[in-house]
Parts: sequence; C-alpha cells; structure tokens
Amino acid sequence: MKAGKIILLLTLYFVIETNAQNVGIGTATPSYPLSFSNALGDKISLWGTSGNHYGLGVQSGLLQVHSDAAFAHIGFGYGSSDNFFERMRIINEGEDGMSLDGRIILKNGTFPLNPAAGGGVWMYKADNSGLLGFMGVQNNQNLGFYGGSGEWGFTYDAINSRVGIGNTNPASKLDVSGDINLTGKLNLNGSSGNAGQILKSNGANTASSWENIQYKQVFLSGFFGTYSSSFSYCPISQNNIPNAIDLDYVEYIMPYSGKIESINVKAQTLSSAAGLVNTITLQLFRNGNPFGGVLNINSPLPVLSSANFSININTNFAAGDRFAYRMIFTESTTTVKLNASMAVSFN
Repeated sequence: MKAGKIILLLTLYFVIETNAQNVGIGTATPSYPLSFSNALGDKISLWGTSGNHYGLGVQSGLLQVHSDAAFAHIGFGYGSSDNFFERMRIINEGEDGMSLDGRIILKNGTFPLNPAAGGGVWMYKADNSGLLGFMGVQNNQNLGFYGGSGEWGFTYDAINSRVGIGNTNPASKLDVSGDINLTGKLNLNGSSGNAGQILKSNGANTASSWENIQYKQVFLSGFFGTYSSSFSYCPISQNNIPNAIDLDYVEYIMPYSGKIESINVKAQTLSSAAGLVNTITLQLFRNGNPFGGVLNINSPLPVLSSANFSININTNFAAGDRFAYRMIFTESTTTVKLNASMAVSFN
C-alpha cells in the first residue's frame, strides 16, 4: 500500500517525458530538460531545508540568486567548488557591493539603438533619495559627467585628448568656460615663479613664462588747457582737456605695493604770445593728504616751443593706497598745453 502511494505521488508531481527526455517538477508538460511549475517563489535550494537558504527563486520580472545571510556572498568564476577561481563577487553587506577582477565593458544596450543612451553608470545621492548624476558616454567623441543645471559639466574628448569644464567641445588640452578659483600655487612648466614675478604671454604659439615686472610703468597721463588758475588732474584716459577749469578731484587706487620713481611734465606754447606761464605747481596726495615735494617750474618759454620738467619722488606706496595729484598754474592769455605723466616702479 505504501509503495502504491509513492508511485501515485511521483506520477502526479514528477513527470518524465520518455520521448523528449524532459523532466517536469510541478508541471505535467515539461518543455525543457528540467522544468518547474509557473509559480512564483523558491525553485531550487542548494543548501538549507527551510527559511533562508542558498538557492534560486523567481519573482515577477526577477530571477533571484541568493545566499542565506548578509555575510554570505555570491561568487562567479571557473573551476570547481574546492578549486574555484573567482572573477566577480556580489557582496551582501557593508559599503562595497561588488568586487571584480578585470575590466568592465559597457555598451549601448538600447534596441532599436538610441545614440543618446551611451553606456555608463547612474549614481544615487548618498541618502538614496534620488539620482545624483551619470558618468559615461555622451556621444561618439566625449566621455563625461552629467548632472545638475550644467548637465554635461565635465567632458573628456577621447578623440583629441582634451578636457572641457562647462564646455562640451574643448578646443585646448584644458578648456574652461566660467570662473576659476585657485587657492594653491600655479605651476608653469614645473615652476611657480619667484616673488614679485608676473605671468607673461609670449604669443599664440609660444609658451607663457614668469617675468619680472618692468622697472618703469607709466600709468597716468593727460593734457591740460589754459585759462585756469587752479585745477585738479583726473586720473582717467584723456587726450585733450581744453580750457579746463575745476576738474573733479579723483583718486587712483594703487594696484601693487611699490615706489613712485618720478613725475614728468611737458609744457608747450601754441600761440604767438610771450610764452609759458611763470609758475607751474605740482602737489601730490596720498589717501587724501598732501605729501612729498612740490614741483615749481619757473619758465617763460620761447614762443611756439616746449620744455620738459621732472621731479624724483622715490616714495613707497602700499597696494590699495589712494593716490592723486593736482597741478596749479596762474592764468595766462597764452594757449598752453600741459602733459603730465608718472613713471612707477614696483619692487
């Protein structure tokens, strides 16, 4: 009687199609060498008799390969169980999720093929609240990082070996579209230069270089007209200020620390009058206060002629100091042009 029940159960649950040599478990019509019933859940247990186990399972849209605990990982490789050569491991706990020996080859997996969906890796935010960014293929030329309002904010032109930041079509080895904030030193050809040197362009086809600042730099100049007993020079670009009276007092901000070396004044008569006015006075101001010597020019000049006058200042300024100067001369009926310029050296 017991043997009959066993035979009946095997007949109902375990069917062998002798012609096709297919085995069915839970199905009477096996279509493959080993077929299971079309039911969700565990299918094979490789270790364990109940509950969590090593095995295979099926859920809707998902084939499951699982171990029985978080500390038990899943390995892929070749060989045999006691002579196993592992190539990849799925890690079930901790920060790392996978370990791989070798490279990963990623291709566009869309069908029909969508060139805008190149291979890559999407990454979630640290709290898993949503996608943060994509690292992968932009097009047939660029690799890059995608995310935020800048979208492809960092790209690498793999055809021409160029890097673009904020620029998907870099024209140089490094092509940046936007501001750069540098908190460390700038090395040029392996050198960060010496104290006081500046970065100099040597033309489109020549590497830039660190250079010493030129000893003299003229940074203020202007022309002044006549018929004024007193006026202040405005340190902006002016080619000709005819008959100027009471120009606004404007200060110039020193861009560097350094030394004002000299001031040069050129006076020229333009009419047939007797000559230049008797006295020209130059007064310097630092941070709104008069300082230094006063240049008093006593001339008159011959008609239709000119003369140069200069004064050595040799005064140190700090970066950010406010500087201005004022020129005063007595009224004259002679048409006079005055050009004042300042030579500055930065040490």
